[in-house]
Amino acid sequence: MKTGIIDEPVNYTQNEDDKLGINDYAKALTNFIENTETPMTIGIQGEWGSGKTSLMNLLWKKLEGEKKNTKIESVWINTWEHSLLKTPEETLISIVGDITNQISNLNPNNTNFTKLKDTGKKLFTGAAKFAAGMASGVAGKEVVEDILDIKADNSIKELKNTLENFIKETVEDKNNKDINNISKLVFYIDDLDRIEPKDAVKVLELLKNIFSLPYCVFILAIDYQVVIKGLKDKFGDLNEDNEREFRSFFDKIIQLPFMMPLGTYNTSEYLISLLTDIDFISDEKDFDRDLINQIMEYSIGSNPRAIKRLVNNLSLMNILEKNNKNSALSNIKNYKIILFYIVCCQVAYPKIYDLIILNPDIENSWDESLAFEITQKNEEKDEKFFSFFEDLKKQEYGDDDWEQCLYRICYADKQLRRNFFQLVNFLKLFVEDENIEANLEDFNLILNTSSTTAVTAQKKVFQNNSRIQENFEGTINWITNYFKNSNQDQDLVKERIKTLISLHDLLKNIVEKNKNTEIKYTNASIALYLNNRKILGCYNKITKKLKNSNIGFSLPKDPKQDFKIPLINNNLKGIQRTKFNPDNVNVWKYSDIYELSVSKKDLHENTDKIEQLIIRSIEIIENKEQKLILKTKNYTEDEIKKYNEMSSDDYFYEA
Repeated sequence: MKTGIIDEPVNYTQNEDDKLGINDYAKALTNFIENTETPMTIGIQGEWGSGKTSLMNLLWKKLEGEKKNTKIESVWINTWEHSLLKTPEETLISIVGDITNQISNLNPNNTNFTKLKDTGKKLFTGAAKFAAGMASGVAGKEVVEDILDIKADNSIKELKNTLENFIKETVEDKNNKDINNISKLVFYIDDLDRIEPKDAVKVLELLKNIFSLPYCVFILAIDYQVVIKGLKDKFGDLNEDNEREFRSFFDKIIQLPFMMPLGTYNTSEYLISLLTDIDFISDEKDFDRDLINQIMEYSIGSNPRAIKRLVNNLSLMNILEKNNKNSALSNIKNYKIILFYIVCCQVAYPKIYDLIILNPDIENSWDESLAFEITQKNEEKDEKFFSFFEDLKKQEYGDDDWEQCLYRICYADKQLRRNFFQLVNFLKLFVEDENIEANLEDFNLILNTSSTTAVTAQKKVFQNNSRIQENFEGTINWITNYFKNSNQDQDLVKERIKTLISLHDLLKNIVEKNKNTEIKYTNASIALYLNNRKILGCYNKITKKLKNSNIGFSLPKDPKQDFKIPLINNNLKGIQRTKFNPDNVNVWKYSDIYELSVSKKDLHENTDKIEQLIIRSIEIIENKEQKLILKTKNYTEDEIKKYNEMSSDDYFYEA
């Protein structure tokens, strides 16, 4: 059993399996390289960790790079190694020197061997002018053109001519048994995107101007975004007007661009094999591949490096769970799929992961108040926000409070804003998919396990303090301070606080009778929990204009009452949160709960009835009684009639 996956490119020279399914692409590129005219430059493009080096390793193997005197002679250059502890100028000279040395060592008997070596030395000793040109801010191409001047003693120009003659004589020499099979040279230029973008661009220009030589193919591993950053000083920020200039620069250097095929990677097979290696799963059937693909699509994607980090995180958690003999997770049927899900969130969306750690009850605690605590309404400073927000609320991914909360948080953060639709679909999997389901107590245990590999401390989210309060006094003080300088009706504010105090008194009375229950406090509201499972969630919407002093809270519908909503008196009745809609993807969201909106007077006049409803709710959760949960399917006319009736406000019983 393995306990960790090293973050190294796949080494195909050691016959490692092609787990990502890139062999067909490597075959095509190999065929192209073998038959192309020269000079030729191929750009292997892809984001950080997308497998560029692994693909070049596979090309190296197919082209027999480890052998000498083959049809194609291979030379590997790691640009990042040349940049260590060197200035940008020294890096360029070091790369040129390495290529020159590796070429010259192919044929020591060549008449140009001594000349090539001497020119290389001359290049190093005469690098001052080159370095000075770079340091002065002159663009790389201009420096190269200056150095390639017609002066006889110009070392770079002499180097290019000597290289060209040396390579030509080497390829055409069929009498020397050490080199007589060589017909082409292939240079692998790796890790350009690990050095500074400006330096990477200079290397590209250098390769184009000095090493564009007959019989030579250059394969460059590069991220186009690095090129864009490296050209910023030359062209400015990328926009519609100058996009062509960026692309033209790239196209002049790269004759064949090849984009890493992340979308076609067999990532589920790759992931399952790694999870099996670390003994996270023993049977491949334990994981629903369609669900795994969805989770990965909306989070870490197909990036091999991100997958390895994910697997290493899960490996450590797996070891911790096995060592913890008293683990409460051992009886949770799908805990590993939930742990997998939440670690994907940790790797792909660390800020949202931190938010979940502090507010795990996404459906009930993610609301406008939470968004306000995090963003301070900074999103509303953008005049376009409200039109976008109103459009969003009409869509299926924006009609719930938690989705609108997420949108506000994402809109206020540039990075998250770009990923909102990915994020909302990712979180919908947890909120709506029955295969990723756990009660709040179990979910908190899973979150606690996942926190062992979290980079952030989870004490702050988006540079704001946690919304958690230690006691009721903290909640009241927060609300009082929040409303102090607001334009809300202060009399209503005081009455709202009195209502919250009355509700808290009622809940305290229940907690005294049931030691397994507790009250938890946040900035704006309170909630009742049974063994870390929420029984009552309080709705204290503080960011909207107050209309009354009522406080709303939700409770589970009672299966013994056929899931009807309670009628307490003619003025106080439960409210359906949503209606049944067979045409909606969610069918009937929140079908298993109802809401009560109460004033201080309601609580005082109906204390016994409201208390009994809450106590009965505790029993429902504690005994794991049936819930009214509807799935997406084709409903019959009788079923539609039945659920339309059950979701109406007239479907009630007298409490």
